[in-house]
Amino acid sequence: MPLAQRTGQWVCPNVDGAGAPARATSAPTGPAAQAFRDSSCYPAPPGTGSACWYVVDDFSAYFDMWSYFGSADHIIGQVSYGIDWTVTGSNFRANPVTFSATMYTESVSFEGWNIDACGGQVGSTLSGSYSPYYVGFVPPDVTMSWDPSGYNFYSGDPACKSEVIQVSFGQADSPGVSWPVTMKSPVAYSLDPDTDPLYRFRTAQPSDLPADPLS
Repeated sequence: MPLAQRTGQWVCPNVDGAGAPARATSAPTGPAAQAFRDSSCYPAPPGTGSACWYVVDDFSAYFDMWSYFGSADHIIGQVSYGIDWTVTGSNFRANPVTFSATMYTESVSFEGWNIDACGGQVGSTLSGSYSPYYVGFVPPDVTMSWDPSGYNFYSGDPACKSEVIQVSFGQADSPGVSWPVTMKSPVAYSLDPDTDPLYRFRTAQPSDLPADPLS
């Protein structure tokens, strides 16, 4: 959505609007500059932000995003997020999970849960998977992590699943207002939950992401 038409609080990696993820056409830079076999990104004009999913191999994937955030038609600053996911057998881990901003932020919190979603599906939260981690105040340009070892959940029941991380923050100039961002991993598939609880990533394409992978 164009900046002039926005209302309320927003975080968006495209100040002109955002469509569905598209196949990445160039290698990432910065924290995401590691080898990967597949990727997809939300389209955005250069310099307006980026949000990309990467599958490194069958057992590791990551997400990298930087974005403007604001209120109504006003840009307040920039935020960055990073998540590394690994699957080991039936265990799903997000570590590190990072957040940083170009200004002071407060009430920063991380939340994690697993959903039983295959590609394109909404899914439902797996019982017992929800876990929060409260950070609080974060100075500008300081990268904060979910310490000491990120978020982790073990479940071999669903045929496919995704790990969800939500990061929320506030800003002193907007008391009582929160900016939550929800990021979902590429789907991890089990060949057969009854006989093969070893989960694997396939691709980072929209067909292997759950519904609404970034919101």
